[in-house]
Formats: sequence, C-alpha cells, structure tokens
Amino acid sequence: MSGAGSSAEGQVHEPSQSAEMRVLIGDASSDLSMKLDLIHAKPDSWVKLELGGKSASSIPGAQKLNLGKYQHLDQTRIKGNKALGFDFDKIDPAGSEVLTQGITEVRQTGEGTYAGTLDVSKAAEAGSVDQSVITALGPQAKSVPFTAKLDPQGRLSEMVVQIPAAGQNAAQDIKVTYSDYGNAAAAQKPPADQVVEAPKEFYNLFN
Repeated sequence: MSGAGSSAEGQVHEPSQSAEMRVLIGDASSDLSMKLDLIHAKPDSWVKLELGGKSASSIPGAQKLNLGKYQHLDQTRIKGNKALGFDFDKIDPAGSEVLTQGITEVRQTGEGTYAGTLDVSKAAEAGSVDQSVITALGPQAKSVPFTAKLDPQGRLSEMVVQIPAAGQNAAQDIKVTYSDYGNAAAAQKPPADQVVEAPKEFYNLFN
C-alpha cells in the first residue's frame, strides 16, 4: 500500500495465523519519520521501531524507542490500532474489504478492470486515509473515484483510490496491490535475545 505520506508491504500466512509487515511513515525530508518492522504470530506481536527526522530526538523517551530490537506488544494496548495490530479473525490487509463496502457506483472498463466511486469515509475505518482528510473533503467524500483490477482467478490485485485536493491537503492516490496468493510462508518469530517488552513511551507515541 502506498499514499498519504506512508507505505507498507508484507505477507499474511493464514494457516499459521502469522504475518510480517514493514511500514514507513514519512520520508527523509519529514520532520519525523518512522520505520516499523512488525511480526505477528497470534496471539503475539513484535515491532522494531526506527525513528528519523530532525524532530525524532525531541520525542519523550526517544532513547527508549530506537533500540534496534523487537519490542513485544501488549495486545490489549494496541487493539484497534491499524498501524500496530492485526486481526486474524477478520483478515483484511490494507483494508480493501472495508473500502469495497463503501462503493457507490462501479462499471467494468475492460477484462478484469473496473472503475467507479466510493464513499471514502469508509477509508478511516480501513486505516488508509486520515480522518482529517475525509473531514476536509466534506460532501466530496461521498463520491471519490477509484479503479480496480482482478487477477485471472477473479481476486483483487490492485485498487487505486483517487483522493481529490481539499483544504490544506494536496490530491493523492492511495494504491493497494496484492500478489502471490497462496505463496506466503509462516512468519518467523524474532530470537529471544532480540526481544524486549515495549515501554510505556512506545504506547504513548501511538495512542
């Protein structure tokens, strides 16, 4: 998934109830950037956090966060957090299923290709668009253009939501792609000597 100043990639292995995700929020030019290396193996989750940007050192407890180790997460403290959590009871990486529930119009444009509009207010629940962007869109949020592609087996392979400019926010595309269905491997848990418990400063940063 890419767009909205962030990108993410990973794999989900349903048989073992495990997943690996790499998330980048911001870039080298940002005041603050975050690189998250996440491993989920139900019921546990771990994250290795790397902070960057000129504002990184001013974050409370920053020296406890940039550890170069995996921090074990308390599931009760990240429940519902789209960046940190993973729901193996309702697997929807990148929130595409939630987005499709907001489709208001769709038409086939070719073999396995589609276009239409959707109510992007669903995107906040999906975790792909910040609520402030949706609020700035106002009535436009009810009818935002999108395109989608299916693979030869009829499975979603790409979805692009074209967010128009609104308020202080520039126009942007949110792009989600899926590939290698059935080829994922079980995620490997981090070695015990590379794991620490996440400190309260970590939860304060994301809550």
